[in-house]
Order: sequence, then C-alpha cells, then structure tokens
Amino acid sequence: MMVPHAVGVAVVVGSEWITMKKDEKAMWEGKVDMAKVWGTNPRVAVCAAYEGSADSYSTLLEYTT
Repeated sequence: MMVPHAVGVAVVVGSEWITMKKDEKAMWEGKVDMAKVWGTNPRVAVCAAYEGSADSYSTLLEYTT
C-alpha cells in the first residue's frame, strides 16, 4: 500500500501490531495472518507514523464487523 510521507506503517489486528516494510518502490508491504483471529476479533486497522512523531501512530483506516 502507498502511504505518502509515512516513516512507519502497521496493521493492527485486535491488539497485535504487524509492522510493514517499505520496498524499493516506496510501497509498504507485509503479511497479515487473519486466519488465527477470524471470527474472534472484528477489528482491523491500518496505522501510520510520520516524521516528527515516529513513535506515535495515527489510525488511517479501521474495519470492524
């Protein structure tokens, strides 16, 4: 996924944070295993950190069932 100006991106499933890695095309990618929480935890969020506040993540998108 593309997240302009981000210095860190994570996908949060329930309370588990999965950090994404930036590739050579400035795309954030990673693997999120939804099978272990499917049907038990209805919250997934995409969060990003930006320069100047790299230790603080903001929620960009949240999905709940």
